[in-house]
Amino acid sequence: MADKSSSSEIDLGAFLKSAGQSLSEAQEALVAGLELPTRMVLSNAEMEIKVAVSSDAKGRMTIQPISAQDIRRGGIEPDVLSTLRVSFVGPVGEATPSAVTPAGPKRNPIDIIDEVHKYPDVTKLEKVLGGLDIKPSYVPDKKRWLVSVSDSDGRIVRELVLADDIEEKKVAR
Repeated sequence: MADKSSSSEIDLGAFLKSAGQSLSEAQEALVAGLELPTRMVLSNAEMEIKVAVSSDAKGRMTIQPISAQDIRRGGIEPDVLSTLRVSFVGPVGEATPSAVTPAGPKRNPIDIIDEVHKYPDVTKLEKVLGGLDIKPSYVPDKKRWLVSVSDSDGRIVRELVLADDIEEKKVAR
């Protein structure tokens, strides 16, 4: 590699900073005009390059990117090259809480079960089939409850979608 000039060597820290900046700019371009937090578009990205690694007297690492064409031209032994793998990970902690964790339900599961027990069709099913198992599950991104009503054998006999907000309850039904 003595035939390569040192001008093609890049400080490793500067290279990583530039690569991170490029990823950031790419994410901003992806969300242009959308109402999404930039840091949440790509949760991770990976880059892999073949390089020759060296360091100066102060221990500062430098890299020299090597292409397949460089290897084919000769003068570079593939066995002495290093593979530089960089993973960029978007930490969840940086995102706004509302983007990561939707708000919890306003109503509790016991209230949902009590409400479903009063539905006329559920009351009739209970008379015919005996005791029913009512399982409410909250769906945060929809702010709705998915309620499964099962018989004693575990067969689902009725499914309901209920609004979490009491004001919306009349509309959703």
